[in-house]
Amino acid sequence: MAYESDRAIYMTSAAAAQAAAQILAHPAAVPRLLIARTIADMMVMLVSNPGAMFKASEEWSGSDDGDADLDAVEKGIRALKVKAREYEGWEGDACELFIDKMEILLDELEKMKNYRKSSGQTLRQAAEIYHHGAQFVGGVAALMSGLAAASLIPIAKGASNLTIATVLRSVGRTVLSVFKMKLKVLAAAGVILAGVNGYQLVQAQLLPGLKALPDKAPDFKRAGPEGFPFGQPETLSA
Repeated sequence: MAYESDRAIYMTSAAAAQAAAQILAHPAAVPRLLIARTIADMMVMLVSNPGAMFKASEEWSGSDDGDADLDAVEKGIRALKVKAREYEGWEGDACELFIDKMEILLDELEKMKNYRKSSGQTLRQAAEIYHHGAQFVGGVAALMSGLAAASLIPIAKGASNLTIATVLRSVGRTVLSVFKMKLKVLAAAGVILAGVNGYQLVQAQLLPGLKALPDKAPDFKRAGPEGFPFGQPETLSA
């Protein structure tokens, strides 16, 4: 699935919504629909970069070098366990403690692999959600532009004022729902990725030189225009 053009769609749609809102919410408009500005502002905050999310997901899940390094470490630990068992004269609590620690280390390595894959899957799913979001905002922008154009036609103005206001309120409720969903997706992805990054830092301190992604640090800033948005939009009103 191609995501490369999605950011441009988001930005173009947000600009079109802003232009339509200038007409619909203008002081001379009858009725003056201030809700159009709220919708346009939410459209701006919906701007995202699914292509960057997808690329970051590939960085997390497509590192063959990372798999090779972790596999080599795992192989070395298992070899140490065998040697510990076979080493003549080494037995008792010290030997068992060493083997137990090696088992713990193997479990941690497996977690590291799984967390990295989970991060890739999380970003891939987010990219897909935001890809469909690009199609949605494109439709909203087109509808708002049409409503703005209709409001300027004198012959249809009287009959269309009520319809325009009703349709715009319905659009506002839908955009608000999508906006809230975006916040939830970002919050969920943020928690998962923050947890993975924290876990990786801890493991790097325990095992110097060992990283889930050698020499790579995925740049999540590319996922949106200004990072994660915070706060809630104003309550929709006419």
